[in-house]
Amino acid sequence: MKILKKISKKELKEFLYEIDINDKKIYDEVNINNGFGIFQFSGSTALGLVKDIHPDNFEELTAINSMARPGTIEFVPQYKDGKLNGTKKYPDVVHNLLKDSKGQILFQEQVLKIFNIIGGFTLTEADGIRGLMKKLGKADKKKEDIEKWDNQIKVFIEGAKANGLSEKEAYNISNDLLKLSSYSFNKSHAVAYTYAAVQTLYLSRYFRKYFYASTLAYEATKKDAIKSAYENCRNFGYNILPPDINKSFKNFRPVEGNNIIFGLNEIKGIGEKPINAIISNRPYKSIIDFIIKTQGERITKTVVNALVCSGCFDSLINGDRKYYEAVINYYYEHKKTTKVIELLEQKWKDALEAVPYIKTSNEDYVIYEKELLGNNFFHGNFSDEEKEKIDILYSKGYIDKSLKDVKESKLISRVPVYVSKFRIHIDKNKNEMAFVDVEDMNGDKANFPIFASYWKFIKERFQGEGMYIFALYRDQDDKIMFGSKKWVKDEDKYKLIASFRKKEIETK
Repeated sequence: MKILKKISKKELKEFLYEIDINDKKIYDEVNINNGFGIFQFSGSTALGLVKDIHPDNFEELTAINSMARPGTIEFVPQYKDGKLNGTKKYPDVVHNLLKDSKGQILFQEQVLKIFNIIGGFTLTEADGIRGLMKKLGKADKKKEDIEKWDNQIKVFIEGAKANGLSEKEAYNISNDLLKLSSYSFNKSHAVAYTYAAVQTLYLSRYFRKYFYASTLAYEATKKDAIKSAYENCRNFGYNILPPDINKSFKNFRPVEGNNIIFGLNEIKGIGEKPINAIISNRPYKSIIDFIIKTQGERITKTVVNALVCSGCFDSLINGDRKYYEAVINYYYEHKKTTKVIELLEQKWKDALEAVPYIKTSNEDYVIYEKELLGNNFFHGNFSDEEKEKIDILYSKGYIDKSLKDVKESKLISRVPVYVSKFRIHIDKNKNEMAFVDVEDMNGDKANFPIFASYWKFIKERFQGEGMYIFALYRDQDDKIMFGSKKWVKDEDKYKLIASFRKKEIETK
């Protein structure tokens, strides 16, 4: 990493406020980014609007920010029609007030303008109407507020007629105005939110690796968010390296190539003072070298075990985490209060000789990572042995390897998957079906239904969580759909069970 210039917070602030909001690459970014780390655009509603509208400038991004709200969400089709076809929903005298939002009412300021210019209300009266609309946006509307609105709309319609609108046109506009009462932004609010979004888009576009590293560190502070952040990084071609005692920093940090290394702060049981001690006393040649160099700096047995079991010492111990966990426990039990380096080294040798070798299984790795890193980032549910068997089946043409290989249209792809979660559901016809969450050998995930027509044939053989071969295909909406083969273990061999209703699946 090369530091070009150290800057102050003031300089950084000035830099971020000089971003060119007309930079086309910023809007390319929002259209390819899935919202990862982007302010106001990480939620499903905003992401859906981006996919639907394809914003290519600041005004359109501002409009999406405003439409991703209860009061304006139903105006999306009209906005999109206005963008693509220039369609005018309202008469010209109204449309001209709404040019910055494709002829659609989105902002509170536009509501005030319409009441003022079209309805003939004074600005003070129009502002009072806005206060009334807030009351009407509540679930428990008062009868007197509804009556007051009806009376004001009568006045509005008369004013609109005086400005050349028909009574029907004025009434339709008033209905749209009322829809905004449930929730809508003022434009200054929407613009401020959108500029903050543009700042994060700019950083994501031009400083992607650093932006992703900082976003990972932030997401790690939230419950169950880090796994999703990890997958987002990987989907954009960035590899997350496991923690390393000699290379990791406090938080996630970009390193060589498209790599981001796991942070020590994200390991459970490692506090700030131990982290500072770890970094300041590097490098380490072995676990005992580490223990000796960090004496007296709050590096307890718990901390050492957390470092070992999370993988920080893997490069020095060949990944034998379970064995060295036992060695560490023995060592701390017998070292007592010894502080003399030579004696500590001897106690370590004694522990190595006393503890029988224990192999660390794939299941052990998964458990360690879930407990200490928050999820199984670096060891999935497929062991190396199972992956070898998958490779053999793949080489013979029996299966596809991953969910990404699932073919389009009606072609069947047979993919080894691990069912991590499932639930039974009763459909509208009162038939039992299931929903399953699966993961392939690459760690990619999917969830899909097993409809009643298939479920009734396979539920007796379905054994819950575990490994299967599923026959899958993509429907016309690119969603993965189900047909199944069970993969079972029999005397250390894997075999394929005949597909269920094979003919029907392949001609579906």
